[in-house]
Amino acid sequence: MARIVKVNEIPELALEEANLNHVQESYLRQNTHARPITASKKRKSDVRATGAKWFRQKGTGRARQGELTNPHMTGGGLAFAPKPRTPRKRLNKHVRQSALRSAVLLHIGNGSAHVIQGKDFEGTLKTKEVAELLNKVSSFETINLVVMKDADVNKAARNIWNVRIVSPEFVNVRDLVESGHVVFSTNALAKFKELMAAQVVEPDEIEPVAEADEQAGGEE
Repeated sequence: MARIVKVNEIPELALEEANLNHVQESYLRQNTHARPITASKKRKSDVRATGAKWFRQKGTGRARQGELTNPHMTGGGLAFAPKPRTPRKRLNKHVRQSALRSAVLLHIGNGSAHVIQGKDFEGTLKTKEVAELLNKVSSFETINLVVMKDADVNKAARNIWNVRIVSPEFVNVRDLVESGHVVFSTNALAKFKELMAAQVVEPDEIEPVAEADEQAGGEE
């Protein structure tokens, strides 16, 4: 029977303290990329109209008006009209990695990180059974459920209103920040640790080569 246990530590995170600034920047970046701008209005070049001048240049007693498509003319295009686009917020790869590790570390520090012992919830193939198990964690807060992509529990948990299902490869800062608890299956936690251990080392942890060269030169 599956049993829920708190996760006290994940050594593969390789962090002593969570970096809240990195978490914030990564969260804002993910939100920015998730909301493409779809507003679209016609600019001067998009308006279909004659290219002829509306009034002749001289003799009418009016100012020079130009084409009908100009922004100041009725039915003309808009000045600086919005067009569909996807905003981009650049963020260093090491900052993104630090943000994900920090978000998981915050859950561990708050006691809201859990692991369900048992191979992908053995014996819990019905939605009611999975809901009863997850209610022991929380019945009203959002739960970020991390399970393997091909686990049978995916179908059982997808209709539970406060559960967000994600595989270890797609654990992200936004889901972690917006969830009150993160729950791993045993297999998913092992896979997540493997992914964290395989990531590149932070630049601060790399020993500078220049100092070694200077010492070698001094000995000569």
